[in-house]
Amino acid sequence: MGISSLSMGVLMVVFARGILNILNTPSEIIDDAVLYMQIVGAGMLIVGVYNGTGIILQALGDSKTPLIFLVISSVINIILDLVFVIVCKWGVVGVAIATGIAEICSAIGAVIYSWKR
Repeated sequence: MGISSLSMGVLMVVFARGILNILNTPSEIIDDAVLYMQIVGAGMLIVGVYNGTGIILQALGDSKTPLIFLVISSVINIILDLVFVIVCKWGVVGVAIATGIAEICSAIGAVIYSWKR
């Protein structure tokens, strides 16, 4: 899980513009889209940690807890999106950072829960 997450993250950071060009991303938003993809790609290993931990919990018969962490992460992401975009005026960078923080929260929560269980 770690190797694939790390590989995907590196590909997203290095080839963001090329991937978005292949997807015919409009030129008006390409720079923002590249920036967002690179920031989110840099945190891809964190997503792998959450997914790996969630898979282990599900294999142990606990499918509810990973979902709870995902819901909490989504709420954190929405709140931080609003704060970073409306209050801090960070635009696309704020949205990407909010996503990263939310992913970190879900990964940390899932790992701590797994260790205690």
